[in-house]
This record gives sequence, structure tokens and C-alpha cells, in this order.
Amino acid sequence: MKIITKPEELRNLTNSKLGMRKQNAVRLTDESTLTETRENMELLDQCRRYWDSLRDFRDRRLRNRRYHRGEQWSDLIEDPDTTTSTSRSFITEEDYILNQGKVPLKQNLIRKNIRNLIGQYLSNPSKTMVLSRIRDNAQVTEMLTNALQCALQNNNAKLLDIAEFRESTLSGACIQRIGYGYFRERNLEDVDIDNVNPARAFFNTDIEDPRHTDIRLIGEIIDTTVDDIVSTYAKSKADERTIRQWYAGIVSRDYLANYGLDSNKIDSLDFYNPTEPGKARMYEVWQLKGEWRTYAHDPADGSYKIVPYTLKEIGAQNTERVRLGTEQGIPEEEIPLIEAEEKFEQFWYCKMLTPYGHCLYEGETPYKHEGHPYVVNLQPMIDGEVWGLIEDMIDQQRYINRLIIQLDFIVSASAKGVLMVPEDVVPDGMRPSDFAKEWVKANGVIFYKPNPSHGKMPEQISS
Repeated sequence: MKIITKPEELRNLTNSKLGMRKQNAVRLTDESTLTETRENMELLDQCRRYWDSLRDFRDRRLRNRRYHRGEQWSDLIEDPDTTTSTSRSFITEEDYILNQGKVPLKQNLIRKNIRNLIGQYLSNPSKTMVLSRIRDNAQVTEMLTNALQCALQNNNAKLLDIAEFRESTLSGACIQRIGYGYFRERNLEDVDIDNVNPARAFFNTDIEDPRHTDIRLIGEIIDTTVDDIVSTYAKSKADERTIRQWYAGIVSRDYLANYGLDSNKIDSLDFYNPTEPGKARMYEVWQLKGEWRTYAHDPADGSYKIVPYTLKEIGAQNTERVRLGTEQGIPEEEIPLIEAEEKFEQFWYCKMLTPYGHCLYEGETPYKHEGHPYVVNLQPMIDGEVWGLIEDMIDQQRYINRLIIQLDFIVSASAKGVLMVPEDVVPDGMRPSDFAKEWVKANGVIFYKPNPSHGKMPEQISS
């Protein structure tokens, strides 16, 4: 399950500069106010609009996946047999060919080429390393390299990279989530890397920067079990009861699953309703917010951080310091005073929401890079449009398939080994079927009496 880690774990990763920032673990036993629920529903509606605006991208990705899979006659065309001047009807190319009494032949060159590219990637193994611009940091870079390679090994990153490479050829969109998670099989908490299905992802679609620095909102649709949600967010039995009450309509039973190893659950994905029975829907939403913050530098301890005080309150603290210092005989100019200023700062804020507007967790980004946990690569991006490599190969694939079908039509309509036999040439007492069998038999012999009055002899036509 790709979810944000527990709040107490996130706080351990917080930058010291951001130490005063709040990390709010929602108290599930407290009922959310109507205003908070309304704000969460408005946020979900905004996410839904972004997700809907990616429909064309998902449709093109679906078409590319079908061509890669081998479903290369699934495009819709007008049905010439039922289309009239007043109404139009459509049919798949496969059904149209079947209606002609032919088999929709194809030769899948797309998957062959993609498999070749993946083989080239696997045949050139490499390891991720940390490099330092300072030569004296060799020992530190070696330690970081070992830590990084250990994290990649724990996540089996090679398989993840292969899957992302294949996804890049399908849609041009590679999205990974790098967070901090629990590895049950090793009973440890470490860096957690997950591939995000682009069909489940949403973000503001007005981006144009190839570095994706203009992303203001990003998140994903998550379908998981109620037990997983309880184990992650419930801190008490009361929290568990609250969560199970929110998902009261979900019956977590394996026998309710009606999807096998197919793509129906992704192709029929809905924003609000899970497609799999027994699964609970939740959303991870990261939004770029902004507000005025007070930065304070205290010469007494050398700290520089965000403080939860206004400039007026800091002025009062300085006045109190001056009073205490003068009472102890310290000259006023030697008393360390707090220097503060207000800045409008943008920050990433996370919410884990249910489809009903309930908040499972919320808090500011705990990461030292002060960003969201998603690594996004949309290439090529031209004027905000993204497409995969397979989309460039579809026309060539269709041309090859069309040549195969045309050749099949031509061959099936041409004469192939037809024997033209005048009826008066068939010997007396021999049926035409016997004559035909003897003609094609190896070392076959046909006895007949030549008659000058007979017409042409049998003629074999091969083309």
C-alpha cells in the first residue's frame, strides 16, 4: 500500500530549520467539524477535475497498451453495413474483418522492439553511486553509496526501474513515490520506493516546465483494505472503531474479488468508488500552500528557525531580556536580542482523505528537501503534451498489419491449383471425385480412350 508513513516517524526526518512547524496527526476520535469536511470535499473535487482532465492521456495510454499487448484491431471505424445518412454506427476493425469471413492477422513488432530495448538495459548493468565535489569526502561518499545501494536492494529497485521503463514507452509518464515505510518481512523501517500507476495519479495539468517545477498539487488514488488503513492510522481502539465506521459499507473478504490477472480494474477506474469489492478508497493529496511565517535569529543560542510568534510578541521578549539584563548589571548594548522578520513562504502540505471528506492524517512536508515525495518524469513534454514511444510506432505497426490482411485477401481470392476438367474427358465408369483423387495422388494413373471428337484436355491453373 503506497501511503505516507506514520506521523512520529515523519517527525524524525524533519529539518531542524523547520522544527517549529506543526505536524498534525489527526485525532480520529474527535468529530471533524462541518467546515473541515466541506474544505476536504472541495479539495477532492479539485483533484477530481485534475484527474478528469487527464482522460485523453489515459485513453492514449490504454490504446498504446493494447497495441503492445497485441490487440491491434480494436480501433473503432464506421460500420459500412449499418451506417446510413441519418445515423452512424461504429464497429471495431477486428469485428469488421471477421464479418468479411477473414481472420484478423497481425505481427506484433511493437512488443518485440520494446523487449529488445529492455534487454539492452539489462545487458548494461550499473550501480548508483554518490559523488562528492570535495575530494576529502571520500569516506563520507562511500558510506552514502553503501546506504543508497542497500535501500535500492531492499526495494528491488531493478524490477521497479524495468517497470517504469516499460511505462515510459507506453505513456511517457514515470511516477515514483519515495517515502519511509515498514518492511514486514525484515521487520524494519527504511526508505520505501513505489511505482505509481499513471492511471491513478492526478496533478495540475497546466504544467509546461520539463523539470515539473510548476506542479502545485499532486496525489494518487489508493485502493487498499480497511485493515491496512487501521494498522497505519489508528492509535487506539477508539480510532479503529471510528475508521471502521467510516468504511462501514466495505466488507473485506477475498472471495468478493471479481477481477483476475486483467486490466479491467484499471480501465474501469472511478475517482470516488473503488472498482474492487472489499477494497477501501483513500487519497493521498499534496498541495503547495503559502502563508506568512516569522523567521527568528537568536544570538543567545545561534538558532535561526521559524517560530510561532508574531513580531510584536518577539518585541515583548526582547524588552523582557533587556529588563532582566539591566537588573543583573549587563550593559544594554551587550544583551543579545532576537532578530526577526516575516516572510511569505510556500510549503507542501499533505492530507490523507477518505471519499467522504474525513481526514486520516495531515501535516506539512517532513522531508529535508521540503517537497512532496513524488518523483515525476513526463517526457517528451512539448507544449504540455506527453506521449510514449509506442505511440510513434503504431502507424508502422498498422501498415504492416494491413499489408498482411491485404495479402491474405488477395491469396484467398486467387486461383490456387485449380484443375479444369471437361466432363467428356472423365473416363466412363469413373466418378469425378475419383478422377480428382487420382490426379493429385503421387504416381497416380488414369486410363482413358482418346477420342478425336473430345474437347480440351484437363488443365491445371495455379494463379
